Amino acid sequence: MKSLRRYGFLLLFAVLLIPLVLQFVFFPSKHQDLTINPLKGLNSVSFGDSRETIEALIGPPQLTTSAGALVYPDLGMVLYMRNRSALSAIEVFTPESNPSVRASFPGTIGGVIRLQCSLSAATKAIGEPRSVAKDDEDVTAEWPQLGLTLHFLDDRLLQAYATDAAAGAAAVQ
Repeated sequence: MKSLRRYGFLLLFAVLLIPLVLQFVFFPSKHQDLTINPLKGLNSVSFGDSRETIEALIGPPQLTTSAGALVYPDLGMVLYMRNRSALSAIEVFTPESNPSVRASFPGTIGGVIRLQCSLSAATKAIGEPRSVAKDDEDVTAEWPQLGLTLHFLDDRLLQAYATDAAAGAAAVQ
């Protein structure tokens, strides 16, 4: 009788565990390979896309600000909406740069830059910034032609801000 209970428990455990394992093997998280594409958007989410499209592709936000920004603290990301209806900017963080963020953004910027990289690594990957502002150990580098602003502290990238083509073009003029 004890062996029957033991095998029954093992069978139940296997039945519950197998779907979880298969989910991660065959259906990996949508958040593993997030890439901010300068002047374009985030993966298949484009600047100008609606909240409904964003939620279908990334999932619902964990918070929404009074201004309509979509906040994903577990992804270290805020998506800003123009007139509450169209994606206009993406901001990503480390918990060190924004205490309300629970985790660092897990993806890349342009497929090559990750949070925590150095300014020289970012420059090597995307070219010289148009402007660099320094304040002690804090450095802000801007690539307006890419709609991209990167914030470094102690030569580590802690925050990035990417805007749509209209904002990027406006910043160049």
